[in-house]
Amino acid sequence: MEALRAEGLFPLSIDEPGAGTADSLARSSGRSKKPRRRQVLMFMKNLARLLKAGMDLERALATLAREDNGTAALPVERIAERVRHGDSLSVAMESLDVFTPFQINIIRAGEFGGNLDAALQRIASAIERELELRSKVIQATAYPLFLICFGLLSLLIMMIFIMPRFFKVYDEMHVRLPMLTHIVLTASSILHANAFWLVPMVGFAGFFGIRQLLHLSENESLDRLRFKLPLFGPLMFQMQILNFLRTLGLLVQSGIPVAQSLALLTKIAGSAVFSKIANEIEQGIRNGSRLSQELRRSNLFGESIVNLVAVGEESGHLESMLIEISCDLERRIDELIKNVLTFLEPILILAVGAIIGLIVMSMLLPIFSLSANLRAGG
Repeated sequence: MEALRAEGLFPLSIDEPGAGTADSLARSSGRSKKPRRRQVLMFMKNLARLLKAGMDLERALATLAREDNGTAALPVERIAERVRHGDSLSVAMESLDVFTPFQINIIRAGEFGGNLDAALQRIASAIERELELRSKVIQATAYPLFLICFGLLSLLIMMIFIMPRFFKVYDEMHVRLPMLTHIVLTASSILHANAFWLVPMVGFAGFFGIRQLLHLSENESLDRLRFKLPLFGPLMFQMQILNFLRTLGLLVQSGIPVAQSLALLTKIAGSAVFSKIANEIEQGIRNGSRLSQELRRSNLFGESIVNLVAVGEESGHLESMLIEISCDLERRIDELIKNVLTFLEPILILAVGAIIGLIVMSMLLPIFSLSANLRAGG
């Protein structure tokens, strides 16, 4: 590893031949309870503060292991023990299978460059921004989800409990039902007879279907389909571009060469489309091309982003430009979320109102028909 670092190479992973008993045991114990991002954030922040204050790594880890600073699910004590036995922090963290390859490589680069506290702070800032963006998305979707759930609950109550009573009265009065009422009656009868198993099954199927549709995966065709979804597709696409450029910028800022940063991005992109693009860009750069040229060739990044990356390459401040572009993209995503909500909320209100109004109309149509017949007979 030291020989590779001396040549400016940063391996993505290194396995010792024949080793495995202790490491595999540590990995299995590390999998038992996966920490949350906020716990990893607190660990990185606290460790960076202690190192910046002048405390050596072993003592800082021992201090964090003794104190519960919101990192209870992290195996800090095992990390401290491995460091005491001579392992570097990146090797100790990698052996536990708790931290991501992105975090481990940033720390490895920080160890090589002698600025471990700055590397930890970069990771903490990245996690913090990710959590903030996720919180904004959750807050933005809370009201639309409430509208959908309220509308579905109202619809189910009407279809299962209220409408059967109306139709029982119509049946006793031998009222001729219009086509709309007949269709709604059929649907209500099916729901009323099978509500015990049909409603939970449809609910779970809808929940997991939407979750699968919105969750990026290793399927490139499915990812491209997600990016074409109305309203949410452009939002997911912009968030992936933000994640791609910010991660690349942080890796390059830590001293990892662009080609190796892209090789790591291939594994952690989170999307099959962007993982493939990262691999293609990496191959182009290794063949002598520039990052801006490869970004333009991918047809995924806007012309303004490509031009700014080109300026960063020419000025020798590529990492700073990538981080600056990421910050600008984050502001655009905030505006995009607001625009999505501007269109989504009235659409949902109208849709819920139209469906409930249609059902109410189907219940009232027989009454109108009966009233007209009575007046005509009178």
